[in-house]
Amino acid sequence: MGKYLFVKRDDPNFKIDDEYIKEVEARYSFSFPDILRDYYLKHNGCDMYETRFEKFGIEFCVIFLYDLRYGKMPIEKVMEYNKDNDSIPTTFIPLAQDEDNDDFYWDSLSEKVYFLSLSNVEHPKEICGSVEEFFQLINDSVKEKENFYD
Repeated sequence: MGKYLFVKRDDPNFKIDDEYIKEVEARYSFSFPDILRDYYLKHNGCDMYETRFEKFGIEFCVIFLYDLRYGKMPIEKVMEYNKDNDSIPTTFIPLAQDEDNDDFYWDSLSEKVYFLSLSNVEHPKEICGSVEEFFQLINDSVKEKENFYD
């Protein structure tokens, strides 16, 4: 997957390079999946279309993907905030947020993507088997909107 249909507009002020990604990986002892590394190199800090998808009979919404280094709430800031919360596994890396300030995380061990509701942090819900599958879900959401307006 080379094209991210959910990207609305890039912000050239938020560009990062591969060296910075490697620094984050070394600091936290994990490796980003290839698709996430590619996304950050091309679109870190972008505005995205609001996306909605359904899994398990539940509608999920994604309003933004967490940035590296920049923005109001970069990944590292969320990780620092979460480190004192024993309910969130240390292998969970912030990925995206929904309209209710609930978060999607990818697990750096299993590479699966989980949804964590603020009201039920102790019970993460597995959404996808990979970040690539998650990106496909939000890409498909944009495709459905485009077809709706055709």
